[in-house]
Amino acid sequence: MHLRPFRARLDDDNAKAMKIIDEGDKRAMCEFKPGDVLEIISGSFADQCVEFCRSVREAGAPFDLVEAEVEVFGQKARVRVDPLDVKRVG
Repeated sequence: MHLRPFRARLDDDNAKAMKIIDEGDKRAMCEFKPGDVLEIISGSFADQCVEFCRSVREAGAPFDLVEAEVEVFGQKARVRVDPLDVKRVG
């Protein structure tokens, strides 16, 4: 079946993502490209899909944040999210 290779790849990708999360490797979590679709997995925008714009570092912050566009009430807005609070979709 065509589903087994897809499922195996999905399980492998998920295992890699969980390892990065468990290790707290924020740098690895920030390796997105503009236009990547991300899912916010916790916080105010949990379960929302967003489009990655860039990584930004706020003054005094120890690590970069993910800046992404989210649609709210039919308008696009930019949000900044901890890289451990997002995962790549697809």
